[in-house]
Amino acid sequence: MTTGQHIASRDRAARQLSVLSATYPGWEIQHNGDAPAEEAWKAVLLHPLTPMLAKVGVEQTITRPDAPSLASALQCQVALIHNERATHEITKFPGRR
Repeated sequence: MTTGQHIASRDRAARQLSVLSATYPGWEIQHNGDAPAEEAWKAVLLHPLTPMLAKVGVEQTITRPDAPSLASALQCQVALIHNERATHEITKFPGRR
């Protein structure tokens, strides 16, 4: 890889990191270009992982080889969290089971 390609790759990763961080504020997003390829991108949930969230498949830490696959995994995690919270909130209302 030439110096120019390396700089372009680093700039692209920085932009992807910025977009992921803005899109998923409940997660700490990290990029480590020196890590093994399968662990280059990492997201850590900023809120405590409750037993109920873990039961439905929410993970505290997610690692992926690239930004698009991390974004996909995070979207799935956000859906799981949203669905669990919505289900839990519905059961709190009087007259609902």
